[in-house]
Amino acid sequence: VNEMAVFRFPRRAVAVALVLSACAGGSADRPPTTPTTPPPTPPRVARVDVSPSSLSVVARGSQLLSAVARDSLGNALTRTISWSSANSAVATVTADGTVTGIASGTTTVEAVAEGIRGTSSVVVRRMPVGAVIVSLLTAQLEVNKMTSAGAVVTDSMGLVVTDRQVTW
Repeated sequence: VNEMAVFRFPRRAVAVALVLSACAGGSADRPPTTPTTPPPTPPRVARVDVSPSSLSVVARGSQLLSAVARDSLGNALTRTISWSSANSAVATVTADGTVTGIASGTTTVEAVAEGIRGTSSVVVRRMPVGAVIVSLLTAQLEVNKMTSAGAVVTDSMGLVVTDRQVTW
């Protein structure tokens, strides 16, 4: 006996079933898609700590500063730091934070990450005198005779210093 059952469904039920089937995850030739979660937003820079916060360097001398970008919780962030000197006639700074004294005075060196600034106060001192070299016009003097003398001042690195006065 061959019996066949006939089921009758309202049109709405068939339409809902077809929509659900279409949204249920693709077909045999295309895998179902999964929703993607956007990557988390990286933390923003809240401050830039420069170390040391102040330094003293002699003219022609150098010292390295370091800078760390931090978020609002104080966590260190990996960010690009750019450096600048407010007065490059007093001190210059390189891309790695090396400060070089140029002339006596004070300036501020700034480290910037994502527009947030940190600073270090820089005092540049004159290089100490290393030697005063005296030369005489005449190597031998006779009694009651005069000669002329000249003096050259050098710093502790042996370089000529022109901003010092020699008193006789």
